[in-house]
Amino acid sequence: MTAFHFLRPWWLLLIPMAVAISWLWRRRFDAFGPWRNLVDERLLKHLLVNPKPALGLRPIDSIAIAMALSGLAVAGPTWEREPPPFGQDLAPMIVALDLSPSMNAIDAPPSRLERAKQKVQDLLKLRKGSRTGLVVYSGSAHLVLPPAEDAALMDLYLPALQSSLMPKAGRDAAAALRIAGELLAKEQTVGTVLFITDGFDTKQIDAFRAFSSGNQQALLLTVGTVDGGPLRDPDGNIQTDENGRPLRAAMDKDSLEQLASAADIPVASLTLDDADIEWVQRRAQHHLRIVEASSGTMRWKEFGYYLCFPIALLAALWFRRGWVVRWAA
Repeated sequence: MTAFHFLRPWWLLLIPMAVAISWLWRRRFDAFGPWRNLVDERLLKHLLVNPKPALGLRPIDSIAIAMALSGLAVAGPTWEREPPPFGQDLAPMIVALDLSPSMNAIDAPPSRLERAKQKVQDLLKLRKGSRTGLVVYSGSAHLVLPPAEDAALMDLYLPALQSSLMPKAGRDAAAALRIAGELLAKEQTVGTVLFITDGFDTKQIDAFRAFSSGNQQALLLTVGTVDGGPLRDPDGNIQTDENGRPLRAAMDKDSLEQLASAADIPVASLTLDDADIEWVQRRAQHHLRIVEASSGTMRWKEFGYYLCFPIALLAALWFRRGWVVRWAA
């Protein structure tokens, strides 16, 4: 009950007004009133017929109680939040998938890229009903799918994504972040950009630091190992150098840690179970709640409606014959 408060506290003034009306009415129609200044009070109580007021609820009492309950109801007592209507409590998300050549390393079987695509599919199942979009990047960034609730749309594009589709190699994560930010700006609620990658160009940290200072959130899922693994070509064959030795690619742990620290971006690694995508979903929903609470867009649940029932019962008494109040000017 530490969050208990009234949404419209000025309506509580009806409570002392109800007490004042009841007191004024009783004073106005007090049987002793006209005689108090003429007859001694000790004698007066023996001269009046039926000087004691009748027991039970009187009309003025029902009006005063109904007025007090109405003031309490309209004041809006509340102590808990309620989710926005029409499913707007589902945080939108843009997945930024790295298609750099290093994502073809097989230290995360069958490969880093294939493992990442599997995790995107698992994430969509977990986020059923939420709006999720997809951006891919390497030396440039490209929109694959704008935010949508239908996970089947993503299944049309994910299997075909390969590093060979990108026009040039590199890691232009800042371009992917810019596209994702523009997409999230069109959403009704704040969202999250999820990067799935094995490395980062530290020259782009400023773009991520500026992004994190706003309402939107960036998360980082790393894929691969520090020891690295052999690289596959688009045909599935192991790539070799001029001496016939397998080409290897290691996860750039240092650059990813530098990004997470400098831009204050939460980071986690891909796991064999669903712990990683559950972490992503919790982070996305928690960020949405924090922003809504700080901006005042999250509504407080009204509990004053429950007082309508006793008010209705009191109002039913006003239909009784003779149940009237003689109002003084």
